[in-house]
Amino acid sequence: MKIYLTDKSTIYTYVITAIESVTPERSDVINDAPGQAQVTLVTCTDQEATERIIVQGNLESSVAYSKVSKEMLQAFNHSYNQI
Repeated sequence: MKIYLTDKSTIYTYVITAIESVTPERSDVINDAPGQAQVTLVTCTDQEATERIIVQGNLESSVAYSKVSKEMLQAFNHSYNQI
């Protein structure tokens, strides 16, 4: 599975390397790994925030935003409900 992130200048593609649930005290999961281009996504598992889901990935590629396909741009054209 992959993660796509953009700053509207470049689209970065990361390959997911780990998914885990941890307690809120586990701040070590967001520590940088020296010499590695990684991303760490963190979200709560419920409204009480009793656990966190951690998704980590390694950078696979980056492409100029102006040079990507229309299909890839569609991945960023979604509406999401907010609580």
